[in-house]
Amino acid sequence: MDYEVKIIPEQKLGVINCKTPIEDLGVFLSMLMDWVEVEEIETAGDLFAIFYNNPRTAKENEVVYDVGIPINPELDPDETEEITYLKRGILTC
Repeated sequence: MDYEVKIIPEQKLGVINCKTPIEDLGVFLSMLMDWVEVEEIETAGDLFAIFYNNPRTAKENEVVYDVGIPINPELDPDETEEITYLKRGILTC
């Protein structure tokens, strides 16, 4: 298997950190989109989810994941209790 390392330019992200049953994923995506709409935040990409353990094998209430969306890097939105915004470069392979 061939691998390619890509460095993605820095992005500002709205993110919710989760440790819940996988069935709650839709709830958190909805919360994120409500935040974008209410705060009138300009997005810069599509919704995403990053899983830190396998949802198929993790205990029901212990699926660990982030849901997020890239936002305009020039924005400085208010954080909420559930949603933080981060500026990070992401390394993928």
